[in-house]
Amino acid sequence: MGRAGESADFHGIRPYVQGDDLRRVHWKATAHTGKLAIKEYEYRHSGAVQVILDLQAGIYLGAGDYASLETAITLAASILDHVLQAGNQAGLFATGGNVTTLPPESGQRQRHRALEALALAKDDGPTGIAKALTSGEIPLSRRCTTIVITPTTDKSVIGALLALRGRAAQVLLVLLDARTYYEAEQEANKPTNPLLALATAPITLSGLTGANGLRRGLPSSEAHHELTHAAAAAGIEVLPVSAQAPLHHVLHALRMRM
Repeated sequence: MGRAGESADFHGIRPYVQGDDLRRVHWKATAHTGKLAIKEYEYRHSGAVQVILDLQAGIYLGAGDYASLETAITLAASILDHVLQAGNQAGLFATGGNVTTLPPESGQRQRHRALEALALAKDDGPTGIAKALTSGEIPLSRRCTTIVITPTTDKSVIGALLALRGRAAQVLLVLLDARTYYEAEQEANKPTNPLLALATAPITLSGLTGANGLRRGLPSSEAHHELTHAAAAAGIEVLPVSAQAPLHHVLHALRMRM
């Protein structure tokens, strides 16, 4: 299935994952295996790619090897590097306290600017991603593929993405499940001694737990799944990402959908 400003080569068949466009189901392979199979295409861009990174304060969870913020930044950097190294145009819009706006350009200078901005990125933005998407400040064109990276569970983002789709060739939502990163961090740091585990258990106040949780209630994975399904039902292509997903698999899936 082609997209504006690009051509596609059939790449192969893979198992269905949540958020896949059901129009890409390979029915013959599905009938043969009894499990949904998806046709993959490798797209060759003649247009630009705009990466939009949500850096709203307080929505990323986890730390160290389990930091959802680091995953989001790594995904943004990998997309930009991949597109720019191929000689195509790419831009970055990051919604931190100091908003980063890099209109799509090509070349090593643009690559250095984008990667430097991401190296300094902090999740200290005052507003949610939905407001940023409707601000009119994001440089887009009808030949531009837009990739939004966020852990939001706010369903108002769907309307903002639909409005954005009218200004871009394609919109892809990369939706991180931030809670899974928090839970993975807690599991990794759990003491193996039961008595020590009891002594070091975090205090829970009205369902708010730990350094992240004391700031607010933790987002539920159910809210993440609901937003994934609602966005897909609205016709928005979604790539769900959790702490359990190997990063190289996520990057491969992204490149296949770009």
